[in-house]
Amino acid sequence: MPNDYLAFCLGYDMGTDHFMEVGNSKPASNAPAFAITAGVRGVTLHMAHGDGTYYTYWTESVGGRIKGRQNVTLGLSPKGLLWTCNSLKLHRMAQRKKPELLRWLLRPEASGSITLFTNGRENRYDFLNIEAELDPGWIEKERKRKIEKDFAALEAGN
Repeated sequence: MPNDYLAFCLGYDMGTDHFMEVGNSKPASNAPAFAITAGVRGVTLHMAHGDGTYYTYWTESVGGRIKGRQNVTLGLSPKGLLWTCNSLKLHRMAQRKKPELLRWLLRPEASGSITLFTNGRENRYDFLNIEAELDPGWIEKERKRKIEKDFAALEAGN
């Protein structure tokens, strides 16, 4: 799975009938679906895998369970996953089906951001609260990346 960002999808429909879950050889559920997946920057989400198959960490058909205004809560940390839509506890549904889900989402090589997708509709937010903890090694990695970039520019005569 790619790891530029995680996508938590409500009513996602990528234009085909079925989703495939990592670790499962049978189609997982029908679209539109709730889905937890990952993507590559600059590539259409469901085309990121390049083999014509759309893989997710977890999916479940929406089946008419969300309509109208949606109050969404999303939290991901080493302590756990929390994802709700109105009174629907999506994190519990996902972890019941995929007990290894949290381990997959927090794998050591994972980086990037979290994205909330809806099914082609406009998103309006009453408020957005973001709490984050910076990886202690990130500052050093970023410093080295900038030094290498500047050095390469100097070598190239720019």
